[in-house]
Amino acid sequence: MTSPRVSIVVPTYNRAESLRRLLDALDQTVRQDEAVEVLVIDDGSTDGTRDVLEASTLNGLVFRRQSNAGAAAARNYGIRIARGEYVLFTDDDCVPSQTWIVDMVTKLDEEPVLAGVGGAIEPLHRGYLADFAQAERLADHSVDADGTVQYLATANAVFRRDALLRVGGFDEDFPHAAGEDVDLSVRIRQVAGPLAVIVAGSVMHDHRHGIRSMTRTYWQHGEARRRLARRHPQLSVSLGAQRAVSLHQLTARYDRYRSRASLPRAISYVALRAAMLAAFLGGMAFGRVWASPQ
Repeated sequence: MTSPRVSIVVPTYNRAESLRRLLDALDQTVRQDEAVEVLVIDDGSTDGTRDVLEASTLNGLVFRRQSNAGAAAARNYGIRIARGEYVLFTDDDCVPSQTWIVDMVTKLDEEPVLAGVGGAIEPLHRGYLADFAQAERLADHSVDADGTVQYLATANAVFRRDALLRVGGFDEDFPHAAGEDVDLSVRIRQVAGPLAVIVAGSVMHDHRHGIRSMTRTYWQHGEARRRLARRHPQLSVSLGAQRAVSLHQLTARYDRYRSRASLPRAISYVALRAAMLAAFLGGMAFGRVWASPQ
């Protein structure tokens, strides 16, 4: 059997049906490159996740189970057992394109200086909140105006495995799927090399958010920002808060919404963003930095 060159790592927790959808999509993607292993780390699921994994006929599938410890710990488990030169991350609520692996790996092959690459993240479904989440880039990479990539979202990112090992993988003290990929990216940029974002290598992300879950997401991002500020002074809490509520940021967000939606919807998105910012700032001010996993 050919030794895998690429290890795909997927953390999963109580999303059996969306995991099944992901595995079906990967079945079409993996066929294009035999030198791939798919490592699914079950983070203590209590639904039908194990049944889905055992029933899958996906080539190269390996699955392991751990006690519930969060997405960062599950990804680190995958990194430890990965055999590939490249570690490609996605989530159990994503659907990759058929050329996903080839597109992502080709960029790293072409530019040896890069430590990691992020691919396009598109919405799987359209709708009021899904379109807002996409406009807000809740599950997307961060790129400065000069093209410098600040961080990659692990819904669609590939790193050289040696870079991941050099920084010790993800910080497992991040209890939720928020902030841990920002922290990882900052540390990798410091010691292993720059990051890049490409328009190819796309995955579709299931923006399932209702108002309640979206508010929780913003609150958790606020909690994560406090922890990020402890590690990385350039991500200070006060600076993040000032930027978030500045007139420039609100105007820029409106312009972004207006480029994607009608005038009434763009205005409503400004109001929704204000409400979500309140949750974000609440998480920064009052959230539990050392919250328990999941």
